Amino acid sequence: MALPPNQTLEKWKATHNATNRVPSTKQRRLQSLLNEVDPTGSFRLDGETEEIVLYLIEHFMTSVATHAAQMARHRGSTAIEHSDVAFTLLKQWNMAVPAVGPPPGGGSGSGGGGGGKKGIKRKSR
Repeated sequence: MALPPNQTLEKWKATHNATNRVPSTKQRRLQSLLNEVDPTGSFRLDGETEEIVLYLIEHFMTSVATHAAQMARHRGSTAIEHSDVAFTLLKQWNMAVPAVGPPPGGGSGSGGGGGGKKGIKRKSR
């Protein structure tokens, strides 16, 4: 992943107090995520690794949000929708995310789960 223009890890550390001894909310959330991946708690990130991971997370989120906002503007909207984020993730990061909508087979006319063409009845045998 390329660094944003005029941005280095050192500059990011300086602006985000990454050397502060008191765990930030981001650090606690990262540790919580790590605990979900490894419930035994045997994984720990050293200080430098934690700073790099937090930097990459922030860079990723900023990049996705910025591009998704551009997609929303392109649609003529001021609100970012799931499709804007999904398009950004697919095109920029090659990450496919599932669509959000009614559950398959639920609701009227959802078209999910039924299979076959609509309006054609099958003969029972």
